[in-house]
Amino acid sequence: MTKYEQETVIIFNEQNPLAEIFTYNGRLLRELDALATGRADEVRHVKTNSAGAKTYTVPKKWVK
Repeated sequence: MTKYEQETVIIFNEQNPLAEIFTYNGRLLRELDALATGRADEVRHVKTNSAGAKTYTVPKKWVK
């Protein structure tokens, strides 16, 4: 994949208190991995795709 194709996408709506983060970004992946380990009650790893991107859910109020 090209760098251009390696996206970070954040999705949330008005009903759900969680935001979904899909990313290829190495720094963000490391940060989310650490949060999923240290704060498993709030951050959850949902899936990893075959190209290495991961999807997480986090509290929507964390998204700035």
